[in-house]
Amino acid sequence: EAYTDVKYSQTLAYFKSLADYAYAYQLNEFAVCASAYPPWLDKAPGNTANGREYCLNRNNTQWPLSRGFWNYQSRCAYMMRQGQPVVDLCIYLGSEVSNKLLSYRLPQIPEGYDWDVCTDDALLRILTAQQGKLKAANDMTYRVLVVERLARLTTEAEAKVEALKQQGVPIYDARKEGDYGLKAFLEQLSLSPDAAFSSANKPDNRLFFAHRSTGRAEIYFFDNHSHDIFSQDIVLRNSKGMTAEYWNPDNGQRYTLDTAPTPEGNLSISLTLDAHEAGFILLHK
Repeated sequence: EAYTDVKYSQTLAYFKSLADYAYAYQLNEFAVCASAYPPWLDKAPGNTANGREYCLNRNNTQWPLSRGFWNYQSRCAYMMRQGQPVVDLCIYLGSEVSNKLLSYRLPQIPEGYDWDVCTDDALLRILTAQQGKLKAANDMTYRVLVVERLARLTTEAEAKVEALKQQGVPIYDARKEGDYGLKAFLEQLSLSPDAAFSSANKPDNRLFFAHRSTGRAEIYFFDNHSHDIFSQDIVLRNSKGMTAEYWNPDNGQRYTLDTAPTPEGNLSISLTLDAHEAGFILLHK
């Protein structure tokens, strides 16, 4: 459900920043809240409900100006449906999540690694070990299972975690190792960041990313969630011998990016994004 509590006073540019943040967390389809509700043609900017301003409807004064906004969403959602997500970390929240949704604490996740969360439903019924990785449904895999620090596990769940460990799945147990040792653990595994860059690492001043793989191409979505320009060389993992292109969802333009090989067999790519700009880097051979 999208844009539920945005205000009439906020602009389409602000709505875009919300969407970009969602794409960076692998969301790829929005149901626009209340867009079908206003039956009247003579009430502008539209109806409300209990003080909520349902902004994206045909009576909003911004509506005639919104075609570019929707074209942008269309391009982003289309790209974010290609292939499968590439995610390194599966964070297990324990067996009592429904009783402590507001109290669990994720470990300190190093910059450049993407993550999902799971509960007993996935751990006990879906996740298996395969060649040292954690395998989920539809051939989705993870490199590391992380047990959250406040997780409480049933006997069955403890046994499953131990079985996965014995089958070669790397497991970081924050109950024993704490919230801040994950970076060193990943370095010991020689698991480099999927996308290496330096970031302010603050909620309102960060570079967020998502990665999807089609088998023929690697698709990265980058969101400069900041008021500042981002301009750096970034390093993308497992990218040796590939061509890099920037695909701009704002206008549909595509162009080749300058790259340089790294000693580790990756690509270093020069990337510049304006404040709150987002777009795709596509790698292919």
